[in-house]
Amino acid sequence: MSLIIVLGVIHFIDPPKRHLVVFCNPGFVNEWERLSPDFLLVPKDWRDLDTFLKVVKDQGWDHIDIDIDCHGNDYLWLIDEDGNEYIASMGFIVNHIEKYLVGKDIKVFCEACFAGKVYKTSIRGNKIERFPVIREFLKRERGNKIEDCNHIPKFPIYGIRSNTTNIGNSIYLQYRSDCNLYMEDLRDFEKKKLLGEGLIQKDYDELTLDQIWQTLYIFGN
Repeated sequence: MSLIIVLGVIHFIDPPKRHLVVFCNPGFVNEWERLSPDFLLVPKDWRDLDTFLKVVKDQGWDHIDIDIDCHGNDYLWLIDEDGNEYIASMGFIVNHIEKYLVGKDIKVFCEACFAGKVYKTSIRGNKIERFPVIREFLKRERGNKIEDCNHIPKFPIYGIRSNTTNIGNSIYLQYRSDCNLYMEDLRDFEKKKLLGEGLIQKDYDELTLDQIWQTLYIFGN
């Protein structure tokens, strides 16, 4: 019996470079300075999302991490430096990403509080009679954007669970550090019920999240 040993060269293939782009509510910019995004835009209102996505498209990148850093409840909120508030639906965000970045390898990170609730209530079914707040905002401001997305997004949308507040850019930091304690793919809420409707996990979770965020900020850089 003879033993044949075949010697070869093992080639390690580096994963493709992913490019981080951030659509950032005014006042949140300092959270991103140490992470050095490839592109960051501070918008005036939700109309600037198209400008943001056009710039990203023009770079020709194939692998893109998109972080939407804003406020959230039933809807996504931007608050400008003068205190003006603007709302958008999750359906609007998905529709416009799909419009501009066709065929790209995309991951979306939603830093909004109660992101699971935002997805569940505003990916589609955005009827004025269901949410009277829509009527009031659409009357007053042109920078609000409400659209339905009538299919399940093909790309993952990561965010915090439906009854928990978020701190800083902790969703992206959890992804970068492979620590998914509070992060989930919001598309699961296509079938999943909201967690503890009417129950907001706040005091304990905010303390825990703050501690996690500080740790992730160290190891995620």
